[in-house]
Amino acid sequence: MIPTTQTDWGEILDDLPGSFPLYPDAGPADVPDEVVSGSFEAPADPDALVAWYTDTFTRRGYAIDTGTALEDGSRVMDVASDLPECRIQITFRPADGSTIMTVLVASACATGTG
Repeated sequence: MIPTTQTDWGEILDDLPGSFPLYPDAGPADVPDEVVSGSFEAPADPDALVAWYTDTFTRRGYAIDTGTALEDGSRVMDVASDLPECRIQITFRPADGSTIMTVLVASACATGTG
């Protein structure tokens, strides 16, 4: 069982389930002062990552809301399953030729993400 933490967004897993999809060539990213389930840096721009995660989660049966790009080029993706309490939020922030991704996974998703 993965421990959880209460945040303003809701109760999140303190780590990602093993089934969480990881973009090719992404690696761990340090995001001090942020409480997240996971964080990664990927050698791609936010739009490419949003497209990859949209495709990946759609194939797994999740509903996706990608919103629009923020002023700084960041994107926020909301991912929802048939179980409304199981939701995921991924934030994509541009960072010098790569993108930092922070992931929040609701505690109701403890059994996995597809």
